[in-house]
Amino acid sequence: MHNPSINDHIRHIIETNPIRTQRDLQHHLHQRGISIPQATLSRKLHALKLIKSGGVYTIPAEHSALHPKVRSAHISDAGLIILHTPPGGAGSLAHFVDQLFRPPDILGTIAGDDSVLIITQNKTMGTRTLKALQAHFPQITT
Repeated sequence: MHNPSINDHIRHIIETNPIRTQRDLQHHLHQRGISIPQATLSRKLHALKLIKSGGVYTIPAEHSALHPKVRSAHISDAGLIILHTPPGGAGSLAHFVDQLFRPPDILGTIAGDDSVLIITQNKTMGTRTLKALQAHFPQITT
């Protein structure tokens, strides 16, 4: 399994919270157990090409597919996981999941327009996979 990088955390925080200052971002990172000096954070924001729009940091549209969005998740008794995305987001999310997990963690993914089916061997593997996904998408609740 892939551990999220600081850049992954920064992207996710920016996508899911109205971050107005670098201090706000440092606070959110600190809540995730990440300590980063302001100068280093400033360089990372520049390297990630994040911009301020309407007083908050945003990811330009051409870079937002780097970290797909998840609106909700559900798991079946058989260990099948359904992830719901904004319209058109399922393909990039399925690719992200495929890069994150390998067999035997998952058997495969199937993407529609706004949902991804993750196929696991059983409920135990599905539960473990869903918990791992929560590290990347904290808005997923079970």
